[in-house]
Amino acid sequence: MLSGYDRGFVWKDNMDASPRLHFVGITSEGVVKYSYSYDGGTTWSTAVQIATGATVVQPTGITTHNARLCVIFHKGTEEVMYASDDGGQTWSEV
Repeated sequence: MLSGYDRGFVWKDNMDASPRLHFVGITSEGVVKYSYSYDGGTTWSTAVQIATGATVVQPTGITTHNARLCVIFHKGTEEVMYASDDGGQTWSEV
């Protein structure tokens, strides 16, 4: 069970044949983290930090046609997007 997040978003991409669910959440300290589950959300991977300094606004996530993971959230007054091309292990602002 995921806990410790003020806001979070779960999605499953339709491009992926696997049963993987994706999660992006923001802690009360403004830390954005990513995790995934292969069993319908019963267990989750260890969360990977994406960024810090996020404001507590609902994040969102998508998977593009080429399996790139993207998350969007607010950092201060700006909307930012981070992406991962390695299944969520590393992230960079785009």
